[in-house]
Amino acid sequence: MENESVRLLREILKWTKVGYFDRVKSMLERILDSEKKRLAYQAMDGTESIEVIKTRLQMGKSVVIDLYRKCENAGLMEQVDGKRNRLFDLADFDLLPPDTKQ
Repeated sequence: MENESVRLLREILKWTKVGYFDRVKSMLERILDSEKKRLAYQAMDGTESIEVIKTRLQMGKSVVIDLYRKCENAGLMEQVDGKRNRLFDLADFDLLPPDTKQ
């Protein structure tokens, strides 16, 4: 049985997600304004290096680094154990290109 604090935190989290969904989606759409940028952001889950992402998506290294910087400055990424990780899954916002949806 959950204690009251955990239950309350779950309730706060639920309403926070609902309250900010449109705002986060709008920010993602603005910053990730191309299919390649969306694919690059989705790949930024800490498992692939910048080199792997840029090569696989045929993007310039400076473009990928700039995208990392923009996403981090906008609060769309976090740094964990020295690796930058996206905070959001684009599938949750229906922002993945059609041929990559899971």
